[in-house]
Amino acid sequence: MASTSRPGAMSLLDKYASINTSIEDARRRVATAQSNLERTNEKIHNLREERNNMLVETESAKMEKVRIETNLKEEKSEHRSKIAKKECAEREHRAAKSEYDGMRLRIDDERVEFLERCREFRASCKRMRVAASILVLDGGGNFDAKDASDQADP
Repeated sequence: MASTSRPGAMSLLDKYASINTSIEDARRRVATAQSNLERTNEKIHNLREERNNMLVETESAKMEKVRIETNLKEEKSEHRSKIAKKECAEREHRAAKSEYDGMRLRIDDERVEFLERCREFRASCKRMRVAASILVLDGGGNFDAKDASDQADP
């Protein structure tokens, strides 16, 4: 009976060893799974922290965007105002230049007219001098002053 119990005992030892190996494998798998679970939980925790940080940064970026948009609107408004002032100044300059040019033309025309009247006056004075000198030399007489002034005035 000893021989029959031996193979049965070996068989029990083999089964025990097999079960023990299976238990050890199961414990290693559980340890590996727990390690993976802990790493996954740590990643989740890190991702949540990162998400919270990103939410804070996103909110900060949104506030910065609003500030920049407000500044942009103010700058655009100021730019439009400056352009309008520049265009107004240009219109005023053109109007003033046009008035200046018109006045300058009138002054030039009046100057030319004045010079023409002065020339006529001088010519008239010359005619009078010539007429007076003829009267003085001839002792009075009839003469054509226009003919004399034409000869005296080159």
